[in-house]
Amino acid sequence: MKVNLCCDCLAINEHGINTCPKCGGDSCWCGSCQRTANLLLEGVRDYKKLGLLSPVTDWNPETGIK
Repeated sequence: MKVNLCCDCLAINEHGINTCPKCGGDSCWCGSCQRTANLLLEGVRDYKKLGLLSPVTDWNPETGIK
């Protein structure tokens, strides 16, 4: 699935939107962000497997991390 991933809050946004409507951060659809978004949607929360710098807690596609 091709989606945008907010680089700040990790919310999943409609493809083609450059600014996250949740937090105002930049949304990206590069290959790395696509991979991270799909892993999050599959339930992966290990931040190292996601390529993130810190642990992910309380995440959902609509609001991202809190």
